[in-house]
Amino acid sequence: PPPESELAILRANDTSLVLRIGYGGRRILICGDVQAFAQQQLLTSGTDLRADVLILPHHGGVDPTTRAFIEAVNPTTCIRSSAQRDARTTNGLLDLVADRAYYNTADDGAVEVRITPTHLTVTPFRPRRAR
Repeated sequence: PPPESELAILRANDTSLVLRIGYGGRRILICGDVQAFAQQQLLTSGTDLRADVLILPHHGGVDPTTRAFIEAVNPTTCIRSSAQRDARTTNGLLDLVADRAYYNTADDGAVEVRITPTHLTVTPFRPRRAR
């Protein structure tokens, strides 16, 4: 990151740890609670953000940078760690992830992501009947 004197962080959420785990040619990007400022910093950093699985930032909150962030990561699967069920979600997130596999802990329970040398699997604890 840039020196502290050059970085004015306005929200504590934007100090969350962002971690990418890679194994067997697969990647998981875990974004903690980052919001627009940190997402923008990541987008403009020149870092390759691509990952197979994206743990959505800010519990699936939608900021002005969220669409560009999801597109830069280009995951096949998005996971939302949230207490808000999808039926009550009105922020546009469901449209942003509509063409990807998507799980929400409020609806699906815990979600296991397993990477082996040859496979990546994502399994919800409580599978939904229809998507």
